[in-house]
Amino acid sequence: MKKISLIAAGILLFTAGVASGSSINGDYKGNPIVKVTVNGKEVVSEIPAQIIDGTTMLPLRAISEALGAEQSKIQWKPGTYAVDMLVRTPDIPDTLGKEIGSLYQYSKDLFQERKASKGKVVFGTLGSSVTLGAGSTGPTKTWSYAVFDKFNKDIAAGSTRYENTGFGGFSTESLLKENKADVIAKQKLDILFFEMCLINDYGSNIPIEKTKSNIREIVNQLQTKSPKTRIVLTSANPIKKTTPNGQGLTYEDYVNQVGAFVQDNGWTYFDIYHPFVEEIQKQGLALDDLLSDEAHPNDKGYAIWGNLLLDYVYGKRS
Repeated sequence: MKKISLIAAGILLFTAGVASGSSINGDYKGNPIVKVTVNGKEVVSEIPAQIIDGTTMLPLRAISEALGAEQSKIQWKPGTYAVDMLVRTPDIPDTLGKEIGSLYQYSKDLFQERKASKGKVVFGTLGSSVTLGAGSTGPTKTWSYAVFDKFNKDIAAGSTRYENTGFGGFSTESLLKENKADVIAKQKLDILFFEMCLINDYGSNIPIEKTKSNIREIVNQLQTKSPKTRIVLTSANPIKKTTPNGQGLTYEDYVNQVGAFVQDNGWTYFDIYHPFVEEIQKQGLALDDLLSDEAHPNDKGYAIWGNLLLDYVYGKRS
């Protein structure tokens, strides 16, 4: 194994077990060229990544920019044979994991800031068909509308705006492929509830590590494209199917593993699934009483979801 270090030309030595020799990518000054990708996108630089004396050397400036750095400066100091590196990242506020009291109080404070300009507090959703409201009798019977309606009444009638951005049948793969973070960016939301499409990832047999990777990328895109939006990640309702999918995982496995992944990253997470199951038991109900089909809640199911989310929003549940 080879160590990681820096050299003056702004090259990062990367730990890799590769040997010197000819490269299918060609040579640079006699050294084999190495193709580098970041999140699937090839990194192009004036001096390519290459193998020198058996060590893979990566262009640091190009890599840092590919990772999201807004401005990089690498300065060679010949008098001291030293390198001074400055990397500035975009000014992205801590929209994930930052608790400023309850979301209700946060929204109320935002409204006070915008009152003079008659601005509105805007919140919205991103997710699959259970976010869109499939299975309900209408758009006012969804979990997201329940939150909007109470927000609107408690803050001041007409001072909030609501965007329901659910996509029927969408998985985390679909959200990325269709660039749905761009849709959210255009809405200029203050608060976003991101229902993570785990029902469809489970049904589509998406590997759990791929689901986690997709969620990380979606969050990165949301943070970059909507830097002023406070993002809350949520699970969804329980469903009837409990058997393992092609990956050998149940839907509950997806909920548990992804929920732990989200919390390990320090992101704000509202667990809907487990409290929903507890509410079923508490009220002596059957899941059939709350679903319109195999997966989508009916009006009563969405009402339970909405009430659970409101508990989080008002700081009654953590």
